[in-house]
Amino acid sequence: MPLCPPDPRRCPRLSYACETNGACRAFGRIGVDPSVTTRKRVALGFAGLGVVALALNIYAACALSSVDSVIKNTAWAVGRIRGPVHGHVGTGRHAYFGLSAVVAFRHTGPGATSSAEEVKWSHIDCEEFTVPRDDDADLERRSRDVSRCKRCKRRVRGMATTVIVSAVTTLGTIRFDLRRATVESDARFWKFLGIAVGCISFGTAIGPLLAFRQHCTRSATDGIHMRNGPGFICLSVAVCLKGLSVLMHLWLRVPDVSDDDDGKAPDEEESKSRDEEESK
Repeated sequence: MPLCPPDPRRCPRLSYACETNGACRAFGRIGVDPSVTTRKRVALGFAGLGVVALALNIYAACALSSVDSVIKNTAWAVGRIRGPVHGHVGTGRHAYFGLSAVVAFRHTGPGATSSAEEVKWSHIDCEEFTVPRDDDADLERRSRDVSRCKRCKRRVRGMATTVIVSAVTTLGTIRFDLRRATVESDARFWKFLGIAVGCISFGTAIGPLLAFRQHCTRSATDGIHMRNGPGFICLSVAVCLKGLSVLMHLWLRVPDVSDDDDGKAPDEEESKSRDEEESK
């Protein structure tokens, strides 16, 4: 399974550094030590939530596609064009923001087939993706719209990386949840990694999500009014589900198994064995 380091308990020196020293023991005792059945149900339940988060994450990542219908169904922002806006996408009545392109659909009438027009983000000219050029009555308003468009383009480029990193870290979240399902497989090392990966996954995604919402879906211009799309909503839910796994790892105490045998550093154990051999 990806993102699964080797069990540190198999190496004596690594075991002392990651499992049996005083700091690791104190960290492992944080939380509640439930029954075997409860432990398994809780860990497997959160692993199931991780699978749901992964599915939502993959759905949101489909917005990286360049297919019109896929972008429409997985758009991160959906907008209604409210006037004759210059530029390629200005001919449509509804715009769908994917992570690679913008698709505009124009409805010509009841029962008529919608025509789609796609423009890559890199080809969008924010000078045209605003109020008409012949609107000289309010140049300040036009300049403000151009600035909003440019900020949104920067956020979209960043979200393409965020959605991929989020999917990768979700695999680690699922793996560490499964590791803690039984007393035999649980370890302080898995508790630490589960919390660390969960915090990193949540922290690296929540910031870009809030920035995207501020600069793309809440920053309406005179030419287009935006709202959250299904792709944005799915990744937001997935990030929150992964954040809950951190609470599970904190709540679940690591069972004190073989502490008496592993409590000493490897050097002390080797020294003791040599003393016993010399005394014989």
